Amino acid sequence: MENNQLVYENRVSLNEAIKNTFGGIGEFIGGLFRLNPKSAAVLSGGLILGVLAGIPIIGWGSLLWAVLLGAFTVFLYLRRSPQPAQYTDGVVLGAIAGTIGSFIQLAISLFLSVLYLIYAGLSSAVQPKSSNPYWMESPSQGFGMLSAFGSAAYMITYSLALFIPLIILAILGGLLGVVWFETRVSDSARVSSR
Repeated sequence: MENNQLVYENRVSLNEAIKNTFGGIGEFIGGLFRLNPKSAAVLSGGLILGVLAGIPIIGWGSLLWAVLLGAFTVFLYLRRSPQPAQYTDGVVLGAIAGTIGSFIQLAISLFLSVLYLIYAGLSSAVQPKSSNPYWMESPSQGFGMLSAFGSAAYMITYSLALFIPLIILAILGGLLGVVWFETRVSDSARVSSR
């Protein structure tokens, strides 16, 4: 054997490599590679939409994310689908991806709100007590937790208000994805054009 040659004795598939590396989580991830094209595209698009819309800094563009990721979901579907996509496929893919993304965005928002409330509660509990009588303390000292509840309520209300618009705009993105990315002609279109 020469020094420049590598010997591959055991070749494993991607699914087996993931299972061997990550254990139980690897079996789940490996299973995602075996999903049918619609399920894989919807899960990927919905997960990315939910995470991008749920992160506070980038979440301000969540309506744009919904349209783009609705189209991206159709793109992912078309890469693995053997038949051409119809407009109904775009609507269904966008609606399901938008619903998954909306639920993930809502869950992230609830989680961040609870973390913010815990942080505000701990920071107000750790503040040193003043030796002044209660009637001499500043009235603004009691508004810290009230402000934290207001911020958390705003985050949750904002997420709930975005729930339906994300789904509608993901449906629009799914329709646009069919228009933008589908280049194959279906059999029914061929028959009707004759």
